[in-house]
Amino acid sequence: YNTVMKKYGFLTLILCLFCLGEAAVASPGKADAAPAAQAQSSKLTVKGFVKDDKGDPMIGVTLIVKGTNFGTVSNADGSYSIDVPYGGATLMVSYIGYAPQEINVNNRTKIDITLLEDSKALEEVVVVGMGTQRKVSVTGAVAVVDTKDLELPATNIVNTLGGRVPGVISVQSSGEPGRNISEFWVRGIGTFGANSGALVLIDGLEGNLSQIDPADVESFSVLKDAAATAVYGSRGANGVVLVTTKRGKEEQLKITFRSNYTISELRRLPKYVNAIQYAEMANEAAAADGLSPIYDNTQMDIIRYGLDPDLYPDIDWQDVILNPTSFQHTQYVSAQGGGSVARYFASLGMSQESSAYKTLDDSKYSKGVGYDTYNFRTNIDINLTKTTQVYLGATGFMSVSKRPSMGKPYSRAESIQTPLTNWLWDSQAKTTPLMYPLRYSSGELPASGSDSDIPPHVLLNYTGNTVENQSRTLFNIGVKQDLNMITEGLSVQATGSWDSQTLFGESRYSMPALYLARERNQNGELMLSQQVTEQSVQYNSEAWNWRKLYFDAKVNYDRTFGNHRVGGLLFY
Repeated sequence: YNTVMKKYGFLTLILCLFCLGEAAVASPGKADAAPAAQAQSSKLTVKGFVKDDKGDPMIGVTLIVKGTNFGTVSNADGSYSIDVPYGGATLMVSYIGYAPQEINVNNRTKIDITLLEDSKALEEVVVVGMGTQRKVSVTGAVAVVDTKDLELPATNIVNTLGGRVPGVISVQSSGEPGRNISEFWVRGIGTFGANSGALVLIDGLEGNLSQIDPADVESFSVLKDAAATAVYGSRGANGVVLVTTKRGKEEQLKITFRSNYTISELRRLPKYVNAIQYAEMANEAAAADGLSPIYDNTQMDIIRYGLDPDLYPDIDWQDVILNPTSFQHTQYVSAQGGGSVARYFASLGMSQESSAYKTLDDSKYSKGVGYDTYNFRTNIDINLTKTTQVYLGATGFMSVSKRPSMGKPYSRAESIQTPLTNWLWDSQAKTTPLMYPLRYSSGELPASGSDSDIPPHVLLNYTGNTVENQSRTLFNIGVKQDLNMITEGLSVQATGSWDSQTLFGESRYSMPALYLARERNQNGELMLSQQVTEQSVQYNSEAWNWRKLYFDAKVNYDRTFGNHRVGGLLFY
């Protein structure tokens, strides 16, 4: 009897399951109808509300479909609507001051979202004028740059700012090594004439961004409005850039090494016609003005077949003076570590950048046209007592710029205002392929005048060279004393520095005799007229030295009373 009852019970269970399955297939539920219709369109519309942890609606919250560019923002009442791909879509939700979230849609059509405050972001410290503040307490316009965005294989750190810092405008006016350093302004140019750029402070001391290695930077802030720069007075009228370099940590020795090889290519250059094309267009222009052809049929045949390379050459001046590629090689090494008493950070860096100029084999002068830099940095922190700290720092930078002298003596003022290498570009732009050869068959070098009327290959290869050395050395010492024994949060700090900058430029310049041939005599010999008189090799140099002693002291107070925070600063 028991066996029979078990058999009947088992058959009854199977029959019930079969009936339930038939009911599920025959009558689908309403909850699944919408996803089925959505599946046919391959898109799903998700709606919902975004609120904070107190239940208040949030406006302007960004919602983006992960892996795509599709996104939306929440409305004034916190509502949102967004189309997502049907299937395993993920929504990325973010808002300033709140922790970001990633939400799996799972084919849901309604999703309400609650965002929580990001306590870490609110407590994050931002470097501002004469100290630091919590990000939530900053009221001025301060932009903080992620230092990873600055560690790019660029010529220097200044060239990486454009497009990465809101309100910062940068312009690079040249690609020549040593002159390819961008100028930048914070919120445009507010001062005409000298000192129109932003004030740059590196570890609290005035410095130059182009002289610092990006790998040395710990934090990078840009103060943009009057509220943020008020503590600097008129010096901060054009904005302030605050850079804090890396310091030692209480950890084992950590060594970092980096080596970059960069290849630069000239991609956008004007295209010039060859000799026969130039002659044809010159004749067309003359005919349009009702004039006789500049080149007759005989001359056109001579140009076309290259029968007289002295009077009718075919020279591609860009190809003569320019290489399609140039190279930059940078090396960097740093050491960081320390213990409970002393901590240290030290770095060495170098960069060698070649130019795109092409020198000829018969040039007597240095082929090393380019720009080389060398830098070092040392930061040492020492705890003299539990309340007294001493900071020691040393920074050095040296640059070596090598370029053709253009037959002129070295002049620092002239090289800044009107660089002589501009003559190269002016000359190659206005020298036609038919004007003269690289060298006449009788051995003379050509020219039609002086300065930029001299062929570019002569200026580059036969006029001497110029070397400019710049160096800067800065030593600083600082002492910080906590005065918690008087009142909690009180401290004093004093800093002194010695800054020395030098410049030495020298030029070995000369000018060969230059000639111009217009025709041949009856014997077929070139008829040459001298355009530039020969000048033997001469030497000149200029030196400049600048030193500055600096001292500052400040008293800082920062204390929390329950939910309230009080801070103050006295600066001298």
